[in-house]
Amino acid sequence: MAGTLKDEAILLALKAMTLVKTDDALEVELLSDQDQCQTYKVWADGRTLLLRSSVNGGGAATHFYATTAALHVPDFRRKVLGYDTERGILVEEWLEPGKYKSLAHELLQEPASSGWSTCFRAEEFSQIDFESLLFDVGEKIGKIHSRTRGFGHDAKAATPQVDPSEKYLRSAKAYPHMANRLRAIAEQSARVEPVLLHGHLSPSSVLFSEEHVALIGPDHVASGDPALDLAQMMAHLCLASVHRGSSILVTSAGAFHLGYARTIEVGDKPAIMHRAGPLTVAFMLALLEDEQASSFLTFENKEIILDFSQWWLGRRDYTLGQVRYALWDAVDLGGALDWRAKFESLPSAND
Repeated sequence: MAGTLKDEAILLALKAMTLVKTDDALEVELLSDQDQCQTYKVWADGRTLLLRSSVNGGGAATHFYATTAALHVPDFRRKVLGYDTERGILVEEWLEPGKYKSLAHELLQEPASSGWSTCFRAEEFSQIDFESLLFDVGEKIGKIHSRTRGFGHDAKAATPQVDPSEKYLRSAKAYPHMANRLRAIAEQSARVEPVLLHGHLSPSSVLFSEEHVALIGPDHVASGDPALDLAQMMAHLCLASVHRGSSILVTSAGAFHLGYARTIEVGDKPAIMHRAGPLTVAFMLALLEDEQASSFLTFENKEIILDFSQWWLGRRDYTLGQVRYALWDAVDLGGALDWRAKFESLPSAND
C-alpha cells in the first residue's frame, strides 16, 4: 500500500463509526505494513483500539465472520467495533499482549507473533491447560458451524470467497500418484450443505489469556463443508505433535476434536468425522509443501508426516478418531510402535 494512513484519515473513520467524539485527540502507532494491509494501535477516548486498513477485502471478511459468529457465540472474541466500507478500515477490540498469548507460540515453543505484529511476553504462564483451551476452541467452532447451515449464499453475497480445499489440491502437483485421491476427497466435501467457515483455522488463529480465548478473523470469507475447519486445525496440531514427539499433545489435540463434536447435531457426527479423517491427512500432506507452515519441522519430522499421510490417503472409510489413534502410536516412543497393523483391514482407496 502506497503510504501509511494519516492521523486525520483515521480520525475521520473513527468518527464515522461513532467510536470517538469530535474533539478527541488520537495517539497512533503503526504496527505493521505488509502486503496491502496496515495495522495500527490507536489510543482514543481513554481506550485502546486495533485498527486495520486493507484494500484487498480482508477487513470486510473479518468483519463479516466476527459479527456473524458473535450472533451464535455471544462471548466471541475478538469483537469487531466498526467497519468503514468506504475507506476499508476495520476496528477491533485491543487484546493486551501482556495478557494474551499465541497458541502457535506455546505449542511450538518458538518466537512468534499474534498474527498482527504484536509480540507476546516471553515468560510462561505457571501452567497451561491445553486440553481445556482446545476444547473451548472446538466448542466455539462447532457452534458456529451448527448454527450457520446452508450459509453459502449469504457468504457469497458478502465478500469474495476462498476455497479451503485449494490448499491440499495444490499438493497434487508434488504427489501426482495421490492426485486422484485428493480430488475425490475434495469432490465429496463439495457436495455437503455449506456452513460458515473460518477457512484458515490453525493455532496461529488462536489467542488466549487465563480467562478468555480469542480467534483472529480470516482474510476471506469461506463457506463449505464443516469438516474443512476441523481438519485444518487438526492437521496443524498433528504436525506440532510430531515435531514435539509428544503423544500427550496428540491427546490435547483430541480435546479440540471432542469439543467440536459436543456441539454439532448427533445425526451429523458420523458423516463429518468420516470426511474429517481423509481431509486431515490431506492437509498434513499439503502443509509439508508450505514452507512457512512447515518451517519448524526437521527432516525426520517431515519423513514421518509424509509416510503417515500417504499411507492414510491410500485407505478409505475411516474417521478422524482413527487417524488420531494412529498418530498417538506414531509419535509415542519415537515411532517405534507399529500403528499400521491395527488398520490393515481398512479398504484400499482404489477398491
